Amino acid sequence: MFRLVLKPDARISTKQAVYKSQNDKIAHLTALSRATHDPAEQQKLRREIDFHRDLGRHAASIGIDAYSVGQGGFGIKDSKGHTSRYMVILNRTATAVRIETEKPHDKALD
Repeated sequence: MFRLVLKPDARISTKQAVYKSQNDKIAHLTALSRATHDPAEQQKLRREIDFHRDLGRHAASIGIDAYSVGQGGFGIKDSKGHTSRYMVILNRTATAVRIETEKPHDKALD
């Protein structure tokens, strides 16, 4: 069996933590946009706000390789031991394929 795994040095977060970071970033950029009177600067800041409104783009821009989504479910554990339903992988180079050998089924135990 092949299993896709995250490398030990992958930067992993939770969806909630990425949302908080995203909201903080957008609030900061919005405040800067309101404080400036330069139309060119306001336009630049609006483009940056639009960029950070996409959760995946925001997470990747702050160096997150993957984030966990939901609780429970399939029992996928991130590096901090949180169990989630699935992981959103943003950086495929942070993954590796692990080959696992399954034990043969012992019919004597049936």
